[in-house]
Amino acid sequence: MLLASIDVSILFNVKNFKKYFEELKRRNVFKVAITYGITAWILLQIVETVLPIINAPEWILKLVLILLVIGFPIALIFAWAFEMSPSGIIRTEWAEAKENQFSSEKKKSFTSKLLIVILVLVVIAQFAYNKFIDSSSVNPLSIEIPISNLVKSIAVLPLYNMNKDEQLEYFSDGITSEIIDELAKVHQFDLNSYASTRIYKNTSKSLKEIALELDVSLILSGNSRVYGDSVRLSIELVDPTTGKRIWGKRYDDELSHTLQIQNDIAKQIAVELNIELSQEEKSNLEKINTISSEAFDLYLRAKKDYSDFTKEKMSNSIHMLKRAIELDPNYAQAYTLLAWVYYLQGSAEVMGDADFAVTSVDKIRPLLEKSISLDATISDNYLILGAMNLFYLNNFPLAIENIELALEMNSWPKVPTNYCMCTAISLYTALGNLEKAAELVKLSKKEDLSNKFVYSDEGTMLLKKGEIKQAIYAFKQAAEFNDIPFFNYSIGWAYYFEHDYENALLYLNKAFNDEKEEPLGTLLAYLSNTHFKMGNMDKSDYYLNLLIKRKSIGKPNINIPLSIVNIGRGNNEEALQFLEKAYKEKEYGFAWFLNIDPIFNDLKSDSTFIELTKKVGFED
Repeated sequence: MLLASIDVSILFNVKNFKKYFEELKRRNVFKVAITYGITAWILLQIVETVLPIINAPEWILKLVLILLVIGFPIALIFAWAFEMSPSGIIRTEWAEAKENQFSSEKKKSFTSKLLIVILVLVVIAQFAYNKFIDSSSVNPLSIEIPISNLVKSIAVLPLYNMNKDEQLEYFSDGITSEIIDELAKVHQFDLNSYASTRIYKNTSKSLKEIALELDVSLILSGNSRVYGDSVRLSIELVDPTTGKRIWGKRYDDELSHTLQIQNDIAKQIAVELNIELSQEEKSNLEKINTISSEAFDLYLRAKKDYSDFTKEKMSNSIHMLKRAIELDPNYAQAYTLLAWVYYLQGSAEVMGDADFAVTSVDKIRPLLEKSISLDATISDNYLILGAMNLFYLNNFPLAIENIELALEMNSWPKVPTNYCMCTAISLYTALGNLEKAAELVKLSKKEDLSNKFVYSDEGTMLLKKGEIKQAIYAFKQAAEFNDIPFFNYSIGWAYYFEHDYENALLYLNKAFNDEKEEPLGTLLAYLSNTHFKMGNMDKSDYYLNLLIKRKSIGKPNINIPLSIVNIGRGNNEEALQFLEKAYKEKEYGFAWFLNIDPIFNDLKSDSTFIELTKKVGFED
């Protein structure tokens, strides 16, 4: 009925199309088009922003767009056929337009409005394409790139959190890390670790600048958004030198399928870069870590929490990982991470509470055995086993076997940034293989920039070499990252061997005063020794008596500190007796301390000391 109001013969038989355009203008068709386009654009932006907040399904946004597109021609038809009048809405009659009514200004005004209409339509079309047309096909521009000549070094930048909700940062960060782990299964990819790329989160630097700083030829970036139980990932691989996209795809799927998406990304990139996957790589990329979306979400949350190194956050992580394992008893990575958190929780170095170290082994071992039985390719399991054998069980041969196997398997992107290269560095430092330790320190400092413990390991390595000033500098760098008691203790420890007792006391006191938990036994030992060197016998005895009191009530890990005090006072025989007790009582880090702390150099020629080092499997 609406179309009947339009005199078709006039539309197509007029000799001068200017009359037709003037009629469009007179009937306010252009104004309606412009107003409709702008209003539609604003409405889409509002809907797109609000939907994630209320966890509404994504089909609502599609429905709104479809309705707006359908409504556009209807609005134009109504604008042509009807107009508002004092008596209401009436049909608009055709008016004969006069030639002289078209001034140059009106022509210009008409042209501008027409351009605006075209622009609005283009914007809406582009919005629809970006949001709802699958971008899985390769950008034609990628054909121009000689893929075979590309060095396959890739940096995966942190995914942008489209939810703009800090509570969901763990998801975008966790997915980024998981994508890197999946890509690491393809041996021809030279990947930067997440620790080295996360500093570019929300950066204003260009991809070209980032590529130069990271020394890579390809950059993978994108964004993530969570809609209730669904997830959207938009990913693209770019040549940062030319800015051309090599590959890109948008994934809209259930949250539980996120791990399959990660696998697909790795496989698609391998295909795009003409990489022929081995049978082992194909098999590894087919593995899905868990089929439970809730277990995967708990794993990502736990991974985020434990890295704060506080008892509360570690306890939260343990609770979440236990729940993840209940949901999926075959989730190998959850067992591995739970073992690692237990290891850290029991570590006297990290927590400053030696009681945890006594019972940690019984918790760690079965978790690692279960993870290995589920997935023997996870090299992190052997790294943690090495740490347990080195620090908890004082077994050098097994620790060496574990660490070398982990390094040989190397399922990491260059370094194990989900866990820590610290164990390997500590092992090679204790063995006296300082060249290997230095190599791992250099690699870790480059790839795991935010890992403050690497600087602490470097300090210990330098102290072992006798480069005390450099060791102090390294320990201070660790403290700059995180001003915790252990790092300040390490600075004071190094100053002690520099014979700078004033500075040694300054940092040891700071560590003691800042320690909210029970101070390390070795901290008390070096406080006692430093005061002894400075002639403050009352103070020296005060810290010694604290150790003796701990010993009397059955506190663990006290024999090594008591041996350190006795060496400081020149009582080497008593020191050796305490070391023998430390070996029998399986004190935390016994094997490592014997070969790392310079204070034991005075005992190295003693037959009892030599026998003790042989018992832990150390051969000089």
